[in-house]
Amino acid sequence: MTAVTVQLAPIVVAIGDSMEEDSSLLFASAEAVRTGRPLLVAHVVHGNAPVAPHNLLISYETAGSVGHHLVVHAATRLKMMTEDKVRVETLVPRGGVVDQLVRLSRTAHMIVMEQRDLTRLQRVFTGSVSGGVAGRSAVEVVMVPELWQPPEGFVNRVVVGVGSWRGANGLFEHAFDAADQHQAPLSVLHSWDLPSTYQDSLLDAMAAEQWRDEVAGQIEAAYAEAHRRHPGVKTTVDVVHARPADALLEASRGADLMVLGRRDVAHPAVQHAGSLTRALLRVSECPVSVVPRPFD
Repeated sequence: MTAVTVQLAPIVVAIGDSMEEDSSLLFASAEAVRTGRPLLVAHVVHGNAPVAPHNLLISYETAGSVGHHLVVHAATRLKMMTEDKVRVETLVPRGGVVDQLVRLSRTAHMIVMEQRDLTRLQRVFTGSVSGGVAGRSAVEVVMVPELWQPPEGFVNRVVVGVGSWRGANGLFEHAFDAADQHQAPLSVLHSWDLPSTYQDSLLDAMAAEQWRDEVAGQIEAAYAEAHRRHPGVKTTVDVVHARPADALLEASRGADLMVLGRRDVAHPAVQHAGSLTRALLRVSECPVSVVPRPFD
């Protein structure tokens, strides 16, 4: 009988115009070694001609050559990081960056991108790429901060941010699975806030504490099935009084991976990562995993 070789879907490392994308390479290489999955390094040659003086424009052939040099350089580094334990391939597609990466996601296990430490003005433009890919990808997208370094053991604490916990089975399953695979504890974070106008008059300390306990109990019941499948994961529920963006940013400072959900809708053209998720992609101090699973 002939043995059938199962081809594992690759981890796609999407690189930009820099050779210094160390963080995304470190994250992807560690994940590839852990899972045994191949790596695919991709650089998209922009499909739209740049607006510049004619004598400064470069041809698609030249741009493709530069892109090839970038992916070969990254692939060489990945082979060193993984000690040649996994297969590393390269690809230089042409077209819109978001469209091409979304297309690659259909046959990928994960998309890994680096969130560079940019100025506020630059983020206006680059944010549309990370948010666009995270909002439309068929698989998990992990954004890795530029200055991130992997901790010993790779992932030691996972945080999952939960807005509405009702129907969030896919999000909980992904977070528990990530924590289980890395033998890491899982913190389930839910934040709530009132407009400052109402806080003094409506916020009763004892009532708020009781409400937090009730919410924590409801969240525990919501993830009970995922926990049953991953009984070894030590789990805590944190219900905090803070703006969601502030709470998640603070949690990212003590985490090694943050898992956020993307609510998928019927029409793919209007899928998006959400304003809160897009903001966290830009400012989080730990890698952020955006899970493209329907929660309804």
